[in-house]
Amino acid sequence: MNNIPPNWSWVRLGDVAQSEKGKKPKNLSKQKDGKNSIPYINIKAFEKRGIDNFTDGENCRFCEPDDVLVVWDGARCGLVGRGIKGAIGSTLAKIKSTSHTDSFLFYFLQQFYKLINSSPKGVGIPHIEPNLFWGLDIPLPPLPEQKKIVKKIEKLFTELDSGVASLKKTKEQIKLYRQSVLAAAFSGRLGTNSIGRDKSRLVPTDEQTGNEHLPYKQGAKIAAEPKITYKDNGLPRSWKWVKLGEVSNKIQYGFTESATTEPIGPKFLRITDIQNGNVLWNEVPFCKIPDDIKYKYLLNEGDIVFARTGATVGKSFLITGQIPESIYASYLIRIQLSDEVNKKFVYFFFQSNKYWHQISEGQVGIGQPNVNGTKLSKLIIPICSLSQQTQIVEEIEKRFSEVDKIEKVIDESLKKSETLRQSILKKAFEGRLV
Repeated sequence: MNNIPPNWSWVRLGDVAQSEKGKKPKNLSKQKDGKNSIPYINIKAFEKRGIDNFTDGENCRFCEPDDVLVVWDGARCGLVGRGIKGAIGSTLAKIKSTSHTDSFLFYFLQQFYKLINSSPKGVGIPHIEPNLFWGLDIPLPPLPEQKKIVKKIEKLFTELDSGVASLKKTKEQIKLYRQSVLAAAFSGRLGTNSIGRDKSRLVPTDEQTGNEHLPYKQGAKIAAEPKITYKDNGLPRSWKWVKLGEVSNKIQYGFTESATTEPIGPKFLRITDIQNGNVLWNEVPFCKIPDDIKYKYLLNEGDIVFARTGATVGKSFLITGQIPESIYASYLIRIQLSDEVNKKFVYFFFQSNKYWHQISEGQVGIGQPNVNGTKLSKLIIPICSLSQQTQIVEEIEKRFSEVDKIEKVIDESLKKSETLRQSILKKAFEGRLV
């Protein structure tokens, strides 16, 4: 508390500021009309600057664009935002200081979100602990200095935000690059000429035939089903489209049981345990299962598990390397591929837009939030010789390895940017920024 200039002082937030809690309007409408024309400012409004509710102002409290708003109730209590001209939401509070500018107060409170959010009051719906919030010590510089500090913070934050935006844009470009690699891989255009396609023997494109092009089948025959159109649907002459069921030994649902942290059986893999294409097996829970049926569900290297329901439908994961004894949950489907296909080749196809086209556009999912084993077995995949599959996998991994390194650097830089943001605020409120 002594790390401030001599002309500053420390004051208790509760001694210089007060709050005005928002109220639930008597009338609320999704549409702006002659009666309900006042924006209703909730968390979404002040965070994403979007309005989706309007009120007539009865039984309301109001805020202006410069006002400081804090989420007072709910899981995100302590989150700070700026106002929008309108009625304050019932879970928010407007904070005003008699000694500080709104902007100075806004930046000061941003430092304490984690502290406030991790120490809420209440068992059901959490809300800000008043003693903690109002007990915060806030530095009090002269008003001219407050304005200079805010101006400097905003300048540095603008530069920082620009850098962060560039990093995020690069991450999006990496996603597009990955898909371009996969698109080339599964149309025979990735890597050397030995992988590339024989242009003189291609199946005609839509533009050449004038008709909707169907998947290529062995013997240069066009299958009548399934009816799928791809942007680039030509394949090398030696390739063919096959159903997943034709190259799978088994497509099987998982085991129905509850997970537990007690080590009373094998690990119990759930879709929530799969994050960013990885599983932290040490954190995967356990499951009790009779020994006489456990063998039916044991996961092996080369298995692909597939999320068959909910928001993650279509998400997949390839079991690789040494894993602990593990089974999988009932809302996953295990795909055991035959030896005539490279497991990674199929898994990489499951990451491609051609795959997701089938999942989302109806061939497999039929627009429903679930996929059963029968539908999954009808998924269409491109197949070439096993040696070509292996070579294509190597080409994909080579390119993905290169961008993985770039993405790692970007992620580290994004973490550092948040640390830098906090460092700027710390210096600002110790009087070391201007």
